[in-house]
Formats: sequence, C-alpha cells, structure tokens
Amino acid sequence: MCTVRYIGRFLPDDPLAVPWPVVEHLAEQLGIEDPSCVKRYTGRPKTAYEHAWEIRDAYEYHEYDDAEWGRKFRTFLQGGRGRTPRGRWRCSTRRWAGCAATGCCCLVFRCWPGRSPRSAESRRGGCTPPLPGPRPAWTGSCPRSWWMQPNGRAKLNVDALGALGEPKSLRWLRRRVERMLPKVDLPDLLFEVHGWTGFLDTFVHLGDGTTRMKDLHTSVVALLVSEACNIGLTPVVNPAIEALTRSRLVHVDQYYLRSDTIAAANAALIAAQAKVPIVRYWGDGLLASVDGLRFVVPVRTINAAPSPKYFGFKRGITWLNAVSDQVAGIGQMVVPGTPRDSLHILDALLNLDGAVKPEMVATDNASYSDMVFGLFKILGYNFSPRFRDLDDQRFWRASLPGVEAGTYGPLEDIARNRVNLN
Repeated sequence: MCTVRYIGRFLPDDPLAVPWPVVEHLAEQLGIEDPSCVKRYTGRPKTAYEHAWEIRDAYEYHEYDDAEWGRKFRTFLQGGRGRTPRGRWRCSTRRWAGCAATGCCCLVFRCWPGRSPRSAESRRGGCTPPLPGPRPAWTGSCPRSWWMQPNGRAKLNVDALGALGEPKSLRWLRRRVERMLPKVDLPDLLFEVHGWTGFLDTFVHLGDGTTRMKDLHTSVVALLVSEACNIGLTPVVNPAIEALTRSRLVHVDQYYLRSDTIAAANAALIAAQAKVPIVRYWGDGLLASVDGLRFVVPVRTINAAPSPKYFGFKRGITWLNAVSDQVAGIGQMVVPGTPRDSLHILDALLNLDGAVKPEMVATDNASYSDMVFGLFKILGYNFSPRFRDLDDQRFWRASLPGVEAGTYGPLEDIARNRVNLN
C-alpha cells in the first residue's frame, strides 16, 4: 500500500524497488529503528503469503473454495433474477408465483428447446412456455429436481456439492498439533506402537506358529521399514548386530512375513485404535470408503498389467484400500492393472483384516456398475458410489408377482427401467 500511495502502483516483481526515503518514512511511522531490515523480507518467498493469510484471517475474508460463503456470494451477485450457479436462467422473485402456477421451465432452471434465454422475452422478464406432458403437483417448498425432456422422458437435475472450507480454529489446531509432535525415526515409532498394542507378536513362524528366535522384533521392524519405504535390505543391514545381518533378515522375511501375519498385525492395530476415546466421535466403523492407488511396477510380475492412461508404456498395479470412518485401514487388495474395480472392492470387503462389518460403502465413479448394486445389497452392504454424471444415470424399478407395487416418491417419474426378475 505504501508503494501505491507514493508511486501510484504495486510492485509485484520487486517490492523493494522504492525510493529509500519512502522506506525510512514508513519505518519511522511503524517505530522500526533499523529500516535496512526490510531487505530480509524477500529472502524467504513464503513470507509474503503468510502475511496475506494473516490479513485474510484478521479481516475474516473467505476463500473461493468455501462452499457456504460461495453460495452467499453467488446469491448476492445474481440478485433477484439472472443465472443460477450452474449457468441456467431463472425468473425474478416477483414472477416466481406465476411460474409455479404455470409450470414453466423456470421451476427447474431449464430453457425451452429452440428459444435462447437471451431473447427479447427473457430480457423483458417473460417466461418460457410450460413443458409438455403430465407434470406431478408442485409442493411449493423448493424447485423440482428433475425436468421433462421433449421425448417425454424425465431427467434428474442435481447441483454438484461444493467443498467445505476449513474454519480458522481447525487450521490453528493443526499447526499446534504439528508443533507438538516429536520428530522420531520410523523404527522407534514401530517399537513404541508395539508397546501399546503388541502387534509384533502376531509375526510367528510358518511351520509351528511359535517363536524361538532372539530379538525377532528387531528383525521384523527392519523388514517392515524396508518394504514400506521400498528401499531394499541394504539400508537396514548391520553386520555388527545379529538381528540385522543379511542372512537373518532373509530368513525372517521368508518364514515370518506373509499375508496372514500382516493381516493379523493390522487387526491388532485396528482393535487398539477403536479403544481410543476420541475415535468414538469420528464414527462407529459402519461407513467405509474404498479407493485405489496406482503404482508403476518396474519388474516383471504376474500382478502387473498395462494401462496407457496411467502407466504409459509400462505396467502397473492398483492397490485397493478400505478405510473406515474411524480413520483405520481395515482391508486391502492388489489388482492387476486398472480394471473397473467394483467387484474387486466387494472381494476386499469380504476379506477384511478386522473391525466391524461396514454397512455403507462409498467409492468413486470408476467402481460403479448396475449389477453391483444388487450384489452389494444381497450381501448386506449399502453401495454408495459417487456419480460423475448423475443426470445421465438410469433408475430402475421392480415389480414382484402378487405384490402391490409402491411408489418411488420424487423419483417416480424417472425410475422407468424395469428389472427382469424372471
């Protein structure tokens, strides 16, 4: 602001490119004894951003991705009439009652085919003609969430959900917790967690299920760090320590680290976390989110498959991970390549490492198919994928012989596809 006042413009490239008397005058106003300290301002690029964030918090400005204030801002800009957040035209508040009575397209924020919303009638506040075909009665509480196409088929109209902004108190708490956490090595962290949960005791011998080896936990921790960080055995090998020699680690890796012992260790961690008091406020473990992480595999293996979109000319895998609402990984599965993984998700849910059986399963759009809904329902899951194009999805209904069919409520007009139960 000082540069704008004295020079008449901002200096984004070099904020110090101002006459030195200006700097001295400003330092005198601010009570700064040494004006030359301003030269250290550009030594750290993030300083300017931190000052901007402090100004934003002090004046209670809001970010553009704040969903709540974004809606209020769009309402302020649109006023009584104009475009909706999704770019469709609507009527003014004064003409809303008339639109509701006549059933014009303004109820659903759609324009009549063949007529431009910028026509003379639209600019004068006139409404477009009503949609053809029968219409259900309007309740008057809110605009309908579907509209009739010219071919007589109903189509769903749902606005996308915006991201929720983070409150100032949450950002402060995150910074405070990060400063309180000590910096420790991964092996020390694993040993401490073992002291709370005893999860390292689940790694038993392949033959008789017992453990007679001295300092086995040290060898297991070294192997867990080696595999989790994908660094190989060389960084964790120490010939001076018996538990960390290469021959010892190879033996433990062959006879103690396998899928069933890792699943048992994960189950111990899940059960221990569920007993933490704060976890009860996060959820009951009845909601699970399943998504895939894709990795390029540089070696030849039967588990890798090609996918030009994600791996280019290489091969890779998809690692499906199921996370409960208690923020715990409850199951996982490796899938070759990048197939539509809805059935693989069901396989992972039927072979969880621990925790209670989730009732609702949330996935992304790539995990969706019509038949999977029925399979999940039969097995006791509520399948809830995130649709990319919800208005283009097909809605189904079923009629059982000898059973009176009920209504689908607001979805009655769009659930026109019938399930063949024969």
